[in-house]
Amino acid sequence: MISIERKVERLEIPDSTMLIEVVSEDGGTNNHMIYYIAEDGSIIDFVHVVNAAISDVIRAIPHMMVINFTPMKFWRMLMETMMYNRIFEFPIAKYDDFSYWAMDSTMVELFRHFCKIINVARYTESDEYMAEVHIVNDYIHSKPVPVEHTNPEIHARAVTGRKRQIEIIRDWAL
Repeated sequence: MISIERKVERLEIPDSTMLIEVVSEDGGTNNHMIYYIAEDGSIIDFVHVVNAAISDVIRAIPHMMVINFTPMKFWRMLMETMMYNRIFEFPIAKYDDFSYWAMDSTMVELFRHFCKIINVARYTESDEYMAEVHIVNDYIHSKPVPVEHTNPEIHARAVTGRKRQIEIIRDWAL
């Protein structure tokens, strides 16, 4: 792990990075973890940045596929969208909990899609957009949990939860 304090100029990006996830510590402490995410959602590498404004951190990342959120924002998203399938609350993860912030390949595709909408000129008018726009609907209407296959009511609640999740995480793309 590399720790950078105060001034952040430019961060080196591993070659196979498909998405950069910046998890900022809650409470305005100006501490951030930058996770370099592979296509399959695994974490390639990470950098710990302390005492730096998020705007400086984002400016130092030479990559157009960047998301940013805090553990509390992530927890709130989980609580708003995933309670249809859980009895107990999710724990709040720490921003520097390396093992917690990996994701699956579907989430990488979703976040990349949202980042392209923001960062690629006329992307929504392109053939690439038309070929990828199904990613969002495929995720919303998927049935990843076994109980959704057997109970239509639970599947309907899951679809509603995934729609809300998409609304929330779309704002994390920069």
